[in-house]
Amino acid sequence: MKRAKGTPDLIFTLLIFTLVLFGLVMIFSASQYTSYVQYHTVWYYFKKQLLWSVFGTIAFLLALAYDYRKLRRYTGPLILIAVILCILVVFVGVEVKGAQRQLRFGWLNISPSEVLKFAIIIFLAKHFQKNYQYITDFKKGFLPVVIIMALADLLVLLQKDLGTTLAISGTVFALLMIAGAKPSHLTGLGILGILGVLGAIFLEEYRRKRLIGFWYLLIGDENKLKGYEAVIYQVKQSLYAIGSGGIFGVGLGRSHQKMFYLPEQHTDFIFAIIGEELGLVGTIFVVSLFLAILYRGLKLAHWAPDVFGFFLVAGFTCMMVIPALINIAVATGVFPVTGIPLPFISYSGSSLIINMTAAGIIVNVSCYRRGRSEF
Repeated sequence: MKRAKGTPDLIFTLLIFTLVLFGLVMIFSASQYTSYVQYHTVWYYFKKQLLWSVFGTIAFLLALAYDYRKLRRYTGPLILIAVILCILVVFVGVEVKGAQRQLRFGWLNISPSEVLKFAIIIFLAKHFQKNYQYITDFKKGFLPVVIIMALADLLVLLQKDLGTTLAISGTVFALLMIAGAKPSHLTGLGILGILGVLGAIFLEEYRRKRLIGFWYLLIGDENKLKGYEAVIYQVKQSLYAIGSGGIFGVGLGRSHQKMFYLPEQHTDFIFAIIGEELGLVGTIFVVSLFLAILYRGLKLAHWAPDVFGFFLVAGFTCMMVIPALINIAVATGVFPVTGIPLPFISYSGSSLIINMTAAGIIVNVSCYRRGRSEF
């Protein structure tokens, strides 16, 4: 195995592990009440997330040690494995939060959509490396990427997972922007994307109700809101949590909403508990960390020694930040509920390991960085 040249980027590494450690603290705080009621111990969810963090750290170190340029040869097998897993989960998957999104292997649960996100970025990085000069050409450069994105979205939508679909689409769209695709092509894709999301919403009754209820909540129509209380319950409780936190919060471990008032308080809505316990200061801290990851990640992409490394770093950075923005938007009532974890912080084994592997690859590429990219 060829050793990486140079020094790994310490700033990006510190940002990632700060999020992981902060996530462990918040998972313990957010889950201790639920954990005690369900399992008669306050440590259940914390210990499982700590175990996933250890596995994630090992994955990070392995990704850091492996020469990232060799990933190109595994693009096909990775995509094939991801597609097979996504098909399997539709038929034999475990239902989680109304979506068929996990495969269970004994004590291990795997989210195929997380594997798919990871594989697509490596695939697109290789595609852009070979076809970068054609990115403004609709047929040669732009259309193949859109087809891959559409197929991935379809596989995830079959799992009834609209949140991850949005995250994949957002990441691919961001990569096309970064690559320099024509504004007219991007505009057309954006319009098609909006129509596709609306279509996916109105094809499912529970999504329609969520959207309508969210709209009434947004405009403050209390009369019409009465028929949609159940579907917007999480958002209202999330807003209560964040609002009660004020500037400095009620104190770590002192949340009231985590006592079965706010569902998914240690997973999809952990940001609301952060807002309640640590206040505006805590939420700004989290948002600042993700913005710092975005800034540093794009800097490292700019310093990448080749096109493949550039798009790997840019893609994985977007893969971390875009779901975070969606999750925070949901928790703060800016976006309808989609069911997507907050990367590195929410209780989620598959998400944590995939994101830490991606972080390891980013830091790997940083070992070869130079002052400017080749294009």
